[in-house]
Formats: sequence, C-alpha cells, structure tokens
Amino acid sequence: PRTMVLPGVANATRVCAYDRPGTVASIGDEDFISRSDPVAQPRTSAEIVAELHALLQAAGIPGPYILAGHSLGGFFARLYAATYPDEVVGLVLVDACSEMLEDVMPPDRWQALVRLNQGMGTDVGVPIPG
Repeated sequence: PRTMVLPGVANATRVCAYDRPGTVASIGDEDFISRSDPVAQPRTSAEIVAELHALLQAAGIPGPYILAGHSLGGFFARLYAATYPDEVVGLVLVDACSEMLEDVMPPDRWQALVRLNQGMGTDVGVPIPG
C-alpha cells in the first residue's frame, strides 16, 4: 500500500512506513531482501507484531493507529489490532492474507505459500483471536 495508499493519507495526517526486519524472499531467480537489519530466523507472527509495537513505542508515535497492510502485512495488521485493541481504531487491508486461507486454497498452492513465507522467516498459521 506504500505507493498507492500512503501518499494520499499523508496529505491529511502523519504516516509511518517500515520494512519488517530480516526478511528475504526468493521468487524465481530473484531475491528480495528487506532494507532493515537482519534478525534471527524463523520468527512468529506474534514476534513480528510485538516488534512493531516496540518500534512505535521507541519512536514515540502515540496511538490510536490506523494500520494499513498489504498481503501478509494485512495479516500482521489484523493480529496487531487483536493483540492491542485499545491502540487501533482502524484497518486498511489491501489484498490481505487471511488466517482462513489454507481452507480455501488448493493444497499445492497453500504449500507453495508456506514455503515462500518460510523463506521470509515468518509463519502463516497463527489464528487471530476474536
């Protein structure tokens, strides 16, 4: 959503964007490496959400927040909202992943997604409470 959503929102309010640290994804012959510092792998969804919470606190960015997440980032935005409900007043989800994705995807496509996310050092299987 960085290129589509954030510039427009920035006209009205403060906007912050970040790269989840330490991720590397290989798609075909290309590697996509995060611009953030490397971190120990693998990481759980709960750890990723806790890291974002710590980042916002360390940066002194007070809530309440409207979180925007694209693809797997949408999953993390939803988990953040469920984990810290008093800090989130809205979500913008752009083509976001769902915790129910495994139930609706063909098994071979689900396994490909799992392998891709393992390459990025994240899990995709943490249910979102509520």
